[in-house]
Amino acid sequence: MKKITTFLVLVPFFIFGQTHSIDNKNLEASGLPSNFDITKNTFYNAFDTCAISWVVINDSIPLQWDVSFCFPTCFPIGVISGQNIFMPSDKVFINGHFYPNSFAGEGFMQMEITTNLIQKDTITWYGIASEISSIESLFFPENMQMMQIFDMNGRLVNQFQKGKIFIVRTNKNTYKTIYIL
Repeated sequence: MKKITTFLVLVPFFIFGQTHSIDNKNLEASGLPSNFDITKNTFYNAFDTCAISWVVINDSIPLQWDVSFCFPTCFPIGVISGQNIFMPSDKVFINGHFYPNSFAGEGFMQMEITTNLIQKDTITWYGIASEISSIESLFFPENMQMMQIFDMNGRLVNQFQKGKIFIVRTNKNTYKTIYIL
């Protein structure tokens, strides 16, 4: 009778839990060229202790514009990197500021966040500074129509109010952010 030998090979494997989340990684901010700054924020949510570093990896803005960041400390214009440690359950403010300096235009900036030397996340801010003279001029091509109007708190509204920013859903199921003069 032949003896059968069985070998059990144990292969180690690691399970990595999610250490954090970011509420929104694509942000759009809009306003007038005369605004001091145009800004939008999101949050970094730590589920575990997180050692982070961040750096601006890409930007394309008009020459007259400046940018700055808060994560969670607000840094002066020109600071393009930083680091910090967040504790479990921390909800940390991340903010990108465009300073149009009275010049119309649009641009973007991207921040890469590295968590615990391993995980990388990219947050992109799109900024628009424009003088909007009429609502109709926003919608191209001509076959676009407004379907719903929302205020900045996400509430459905029936009409525009001067001096406020609104989000409009079109018949093409796209969204436009507008400022009413």
